Amino acid sequence: MRAFTDAAPEERLFAARVLGNIGPGSAPAVHVLARALSDPEIRVRQAAARALDELGPVAAPAAEALMQALSDPDHQMRRIVARVLGNIGPDAAPAVAVLVHALTDSNKDVRWNAARALGNIGPAAAIAAEPLTRALSDSDNPVRQAAFEALCKVGAPAVGALVEALSPGDWTVRRDAAMALGRIGTAAGPAVDALTHLLSDSNENVRRAGAVALAGIGPAALPAVDALSQVLIDSNQGVRQAAARALGAIGPPAARVFTSLVQLLGDPAAKVRKSAARALGSIGVRATLPTLQAAAQLETAPEVRSAIVEAIQSIEEATHHLRDVPITATAPASDAHRLPRPSSPAQLQPETLPIPVPPQDDDCSRSKRTSWLTRHFHP
Repeated sequence: MRAFTDAAPEERLFAARVLGNIGPGSAPAVHVLARALSDPEIRVRQAAARALDELGPVAAPAAEALMQALSDPDHQMRRIVARVLGNIGPDAAPAVAVLVHALTDSNKDVRWNAARALGNIGPAAAIAAEPLTRALSDSDNPVRQAAFEALCKVGAPAVGALVEALSPGDWTVRRDAAMALGRIGTAAGPAVDALTHLLSDSNENVRRAGAVALAGIGPAALPAVDALSQVLIDSNQGVRQAAARALGAIGPPAARVFTSLVQLLGDPAAKVRKSAARALGSIGVRATLPTLQAAAQLETAPEVRSAIVEAIQSIEEATHHLRDVPITATAPASDAHRLPRPSSPAQLQPETLPIPVPPQDDDCSRSKRTSWLTRHFHP
């Protein structure tokens, strides 16, 4: 330790490097390394910072010195210091303000490490939500990605700033803000209305992100059910698939639009059919069993057939001792030839609900399946 008081820079540099090589075992020297962060020799400062970087959360006592070092004139030093604060994690919460300032650093590596550090601090970095949201439009892609991950980790405190970011502007920002809200999950419930609005965005990537986000929010996204049902016929396969998943994530409360999901069993994209089947299984309307059974016979894609079979099993297990509750199935007025809207509880029984079932065929091709389902469930 006395080497740090030596007048020779090489001695101080050697001591810092030795402590860095020791790694976690140098924890008792944290305060000495913290003082070395202000050494007049840049190589010593960097070596001390790298030594602290090896300690992780144990370096927390050096937080104040690290905060000061984040304004070091050397960008490599600022980069290392931001990384150290990130490795400390939640205990580095006092450094949030200086890390927010570092988000605008002229050096992209400093900005990247600052965003990462704020994410590792987590919900305690709530005041960084708006600056991190602005960083979603950073000129450097890794910085944008780090800001996105940080917002996800900040969680609920970031919801308000992310909702603001859904406003018209750069579509990539709207997309990333929506995806972050989906990652936050149930706590992002207050964003449901804004995310629902994204389902009508002119950009298909944004529409898909909105649906993915609503799926992440789950049952709390119930107010979006009708809008999700409408985009099940979106021209983009990814949007249709994400909307189906979102309805499945909402679960039984989405039962009123099950007819729209039934129609997706005839979608030309296997991934969409698979998501539709899973959604129907999650929603659990017993009246869909005849159609699911028919679709399983017609389906040629193994992964889709497996999803349909799983949906059938899920519905049977959940409803074998129950009768379906009254549900009003919604469908566009112009689609009178599609699956009819039940007018009474009796029509919801699988024996009486007029869902067309195809003739038995042991060798149904995909074209037959598509033709049959299209004929009965598409305009």
